[in-house]
Amino acid sequence: LPPHMPSALVTRDGGSIPMRRLLTSSAIPLGLILLLVSGALLSGCDGEDDARTDRWLKQGRDHYWRGEHAEAIGALEIFVGHQPDDPEGRLYLAKSYLSAGRHEEAERQIEAAISDAADDSRFSELLGIIHTARFTSRPYTETWQRDGQAAIAAFQRAIALDSLRPGPYYNLGIMYNYLDRTRLATEAFISALRADSTVAPAHKKLGLIYRNQGLRQEAISPLEKAVRYAPDDAESHRNLGIAYRDIGDLDKAVASLERAAELNPIDHKTQYTLGTVYMRLGHQEKGWSLVERAERMRQLFYGLHAEVTRPRYGAVSLGSSKDHYHMGLVHMMAGRLDEAIAELRRSAEIDPDRKDSHSGLGMALLETGRADEAVVPLQRAVELDGVDPLAQMRLGWAYRELDQLPEALRCFEKASRLDTSLPEAFLNRADIHFRRGDFRESVGLLRRAIELRPTYARAHLNLGASYVRLARFDSAAAAYERVTELQPENAAAHLKLSDVYGTLGRTDDSERMTERAMELTQQGN
Repeated sequence: LPPHMPSALVTRDGGSIPMRRLLTSSAIPLGLILLLVSGALLSGCDGEDDARTDRWLKQGRDHYWRGEHAEAIGALEIFVGHQPDDPEGRLYLAKSYLSAGRHEEAERQIEAAISDAADDSRFSELLGIIHTARFTSRPYTETWQRDGQAAIAAFQRAIALDSLRPGPYYNLGIMYNYLDRTRLATEAFISALRADSTVAPAHKKLGLIYRNQGLRQEAISPLEKAVRYAPDDAESHRNLGIAYRDIGDLDKAVASLERAAELNPIDHKTQYTLGTVYMRLGHQEKGWSLVERAERMRQLFYGLHAEVTRPRYGAVSLGSSKDHYHMGLVHMMAGRLDEAIAELRRSAEIDPDRKDSHSGLGMALLETGRADEAVVPLQRAVELDGVDPLAQMRLGWAYRELDQLPEALRCFEKASRLDTSLPEAFLNRADIHFRRGDFRESVGLLRRAIELRPTYARAHLNLGASYVRLARFDSAAAAYERVTELQPENAAAHLKLSDVYGTLGRTDDSERMTERAMELTQQGN
C-alpha cells in the first residue's frame, strides 16, 4: 500500500474493512474504490491535503476547457467530494455536466454553489443557461414553460447582481426570442452590446430581428459587425448575404454567401440562396447547379443547424448529438481536425450510445497521430455494434499504429468474418502477417483481396512485396506490372519493378523502369 494510505477503513458500525481486501474485491465498483483510495491518499498527510485537492480542481478545469468533459467530471467530482463548500469547483462541475447534456445534475451543483455564493452573478447566469438548454431540448409541456420562466428569472437575477457583464443580457435575449417577445429580446441584445460592443452573437441576433421586421437597411450594420467580430461564423455571413440580397446589392451578397459556403459546406440553405442570387445575376447554369445541389444536401443533412459552436460570452451552445456529429464531419472535410475532435467528443458526450460519434472521434484522433487516445472511442464503437465490420477495421488500425499486432489481427479477422466481401479486411490481415514474417499467409490473403477487387492496386503492390520475400521473382514482376497498369503514375511501383527485373537479369527492362520512375518522381508522383 502507498505510505499515506490507511491499512483499513472504519465502517459506521465501528467495524473495519482491510484496505487490501477492498482493493482486490471484485464486488465493489472500481469507481468507488478509486474515490475511496483518492480520499485516503488526500487525508493521509495533512501537509499535502490542500495541494492534492487543488490539483483535482486544476485538472478538472483544464479538461473542461479542452472539451474533455467526461474527464473533467471525474476530476471535479473528486474535488467537490473533498471540498463541498467550494463554489468554484461546483461551478465547473455544473458546466461539465451541462456540456454532457446532464441537466439535472448540473442544476443540483449550481444551486448548491449559489447557496454558498449567492452574490456571484456567474452562478445565477449558469443556472439560467441550464434551464435554457433544457428548454431547447424538450417538446412543449408545462415543464418546458417552467424552464423558460426559470431561465428568465435567473438571468434577471444575474443582471441585478452585476449589470456590467454582457452574457446574462445576451442569454436573456435568447430566451425572449424563443418566446416571441421580440421587443424585450431587442432591448436585451442592445444591453449586451452596451456592456461589450464586440459580442458578435448579439449583433447577429439584432440583424435577424431587424430583417424579420422588414427593416432591410437597418439589418445591414449589425450583421456587418457580427462578421467583423466573428469572421468564421458561417451563419453570420449567410444572413449578411441575404440582407445584401434584400437591398439589391447582389455582388456583395455573392461574396458573403460564398464565404458562408466555404465555412459550412453542407448548409443547404446557403447553397440554395447563393444559387438564386447567381440566377438573378444572369448566371442561370451555375445557379441551377447550386439549387439542385442544395436539394440533395437538404435530404442528406436534414435537421443540421447552420451554427453549432462552443459557447462564447456565456452563450448557450445548442444542438443535438446528431448536429455536433455532422459539424464534426464538416470540420474533418475541411481539414480542421482539432475542431472536429471537439465537436465529435461533444456529440458522444450528449449521446453516449451514438456509435458514429465514437467512431468519427477515433478516426479524427488517428489522423492527428493520437492512436493511444483513439483506441477508447473506437472500442466503444465496437461495444455499441459488435457486428459492424468497419468498426472492427478502425479499431484494428489503431491497434496496429500502437504496434499491438495480435489485437489488430483479431479485429481484422473478425471484420473479414462479418463481411466476407470486404477486400480491405483481407489486405489488413495480410499486412499483419507480412510484419510477422509469415509471407505465405500474406500471399493467400492478398490473392483473396484481389479476387474480391481485381483493380485493387495496393493489394497487387503488397502481393509483389510478399513474393519478393519468398524469392518468387517472376510472380513479383507480374504483381508489380499489374500495379503499373492500374496506376501508370505510381513511381514507387516502377522502381520496385525495376529492382525485380534487375534480379531476373532483364537489364534493359530494369533501366527503362528506373528512368520512368525518375521521371515520375520529378513530376511529384
